[in-house]
Amino acid sequence: MTIQVPFSNQSITVRVGNLCGESSVRNLTGISGNISFCNRVSNGNDKSELSIYPNPANQILYLTAKGDIPQNIEIYNLLGILVKNQASGNEVILKDLVEGVYVLKAIINQKVVVRRFEVVR
Repeated sequence: MTIQVPFSNQSITVRVGNLCGESSVRNLTGISGNISFCNRVSNGNDKSELSIYPNPANQILYLTAKGDIPQNIEIYNLLGILVKNQASGNEVILKDLVEGVYVLKAIINQKVVVRRFEVVR
């Protein structure tokens, strides 16, 4: 990250948050920042964190998580556009989605978990 400040006596604080950790960075120009870091992202290889069914789905997609209730559930189409989101839950209503392939992203046990699923009519 590069921050340019026109006056050397000013201070800027940048805070980027996630669920993993935080590190503070300071330098001699008076610019300080809090930088969060995370390397705990599941790409779908860890099936124990989240199971989704049925897949393909029609009206409802059920989520079964090991340990915690899925949080910050987001569904993206294959263009990367967010098409649906909800705060938490064990099921997602799909009636407003058109047929196609989607990507579900959720936070479970402080990890970002991603799954691919299909909607059929």
